[in-house]
This record gives sequence, structure tokens and C-alpha cells, in this order.
Amino acid sequence: MSTYVTIIVSKANQAAAQELTSPEMFTTELKKNFKSYYVSLGFFPDEYYNSLVDSTLIYASSTDKEQRLPELLKQLGMTYVVTGAT
Repeated sequence: MSTYVTIIVSKANQAAAQELTSPEMFTTELKKNFKSYYVSLGFFPDEYYNSLVDSTLIYASSTDKEQRLPELLKQLGMTYVVTGAT
């Protein structure tokens, strides 16, 4: 089974969250003031989701499939970090 979720972790917790899930997750950088965060969203295998919840690494999360990421970021006062733009 899997759970649709948006999960945000702090930069300090990024590597630990990737160890619990996958190096391909938590690669999109966000900013709030001068702090960095990383987001991953989509269907998480229950094993990944449960291990993250149990770990207390999560800064913020939402299981609302209808909530768009820009809405959530606005609520949290966060912005995307655009990289590699030409």
C-alpha cells in the first residue's frame, strides 16, 4: 500500500530522511527566511511514510490530495529555490 503525502524536512534532516527513503527524494529545495528545507511529494510506500513519521524528521506534511504545493508553501511562508535556470 502507499499514502499520498507532501513531506517537508529541514536541511539538517535531509540526509537522514533520504536514508529512510531514497536518495531521489527530498531534492527540491525550499526557503523560509534564511533556512533551507526539502520537499518530496507523491505516493510514499507505507514503509517509507511510517518510518518518517516515527522518526520525527518531518518539519511539515499534508495528506490532502486536493491541496496544491504552492498553497501549502504559502501557508508555511516558504518559497521554491529555483536552480539550474537558463
